[in-house]
Amino acid sequence: MAVTINYNLFRVLAEYNTSGAYSFQARPGIYKIECWGSAAAARSSTGLGGRGGYACAVFRFKIGDKIFVKVGDNNGVNGGGRAGWGGYGGGASDVRVGADTLNNRIIVAGGGGTCGYNTSVDYYGYGGGLSGGNGISRCGSPGLGGTQSGSGGGVPGGFGYGGYGMAAWGGYSGGGGGGWYGGGGGSVDSSADDDSGGGGGAGYVLSGTSYKPSGYIDDSYYYCIDTPMLIAGNLTMPNPNYDSQSNAIQAETVVGNPGIGKVKISYIPQALYFIKHDEKLYIPNKYFFSEYYGKFIPLTEEDASKVYN
Repeated sequence: MAVTINYNLFRVLAEYNTSGAYSFQARPGIYKIECWGSAAAARSSTGLGGRGGYACAVFRFKIGDKIFVKVGDNNGVNGGGRAGWGGYGGGASDVRVGADTLNNRIIVAGGGGTCGYNTSVDYYGYGGGLSGGNGISRCGSPGLGGTQSGSGGGVPGGFGYGGYGMAAWGGYSGGGGGGWYGGGGGSVDSSADDDSGGGGGAGYVLSGTSYKPSGYIDDSYYYCIDTPMLIAGNLTMPNPNYDSQSNAIQAETVVGNPGIGKVKISYIPQALYFIKHDEKLYIPNKYFFSEYYGKFIPLTEEDASKVYN
């Protein structure tokens, strides 16, 4: 049986555009959550940072669920690793259910890694995606992108945070981005200020097949209920600043998130499930979502027997 969610029914519940921590009590229903990881700090006008990734998925929440929102930036909020020259990798943006811990995250967008060498060449890693991008090798070893099951190599980070960059022998390497697992920091050699960048952090969406590390709070009720989307920071994604109601000329998409993180939450208080057969929509299992009872309630037998062309 194929389940179809009518995305036209979603209405924006909240947009979190400023870095930091937020929380709210859920109303029962279907939620679409979009997260953008933060871009890393730029070292200069030519030494830029990796862009943030994007994650989108649909979940069910119950009445009274406590939801925690974390929005990353490039100043140390939510896991960005510190570069050898002082700036930070991009912090992850994520949503947590039940408790404000890394083990309660159900969706994560990874942040970008910082550059090392101060140049127009891109020596950083972008935010994830299933995996973060690797820092580009210059001198010294680059930080590698975080993955679904571990932090990137180089100067490794960990679960939720990027590795730090190094400062030695006159050289400075990049810090890793925050994420599900963070990107690794770069290392320096013994020459000059010409070293490698940090890796980007990995994105994540909780599902029946997603990786769950030891200690993770795994509750199948909160598995995503539609096909999730994870887009790396070097690819086209929805523009976090796009406003469909504005008269200003805006791009609906952007290649990677170039700014700080964002979380956008949309909500359907009522959801309809359809079974498609022979090019008609039969609805033998049609339910009304009751906010009062916090569950789906079947409609009448007469309604359930109707055929909708």
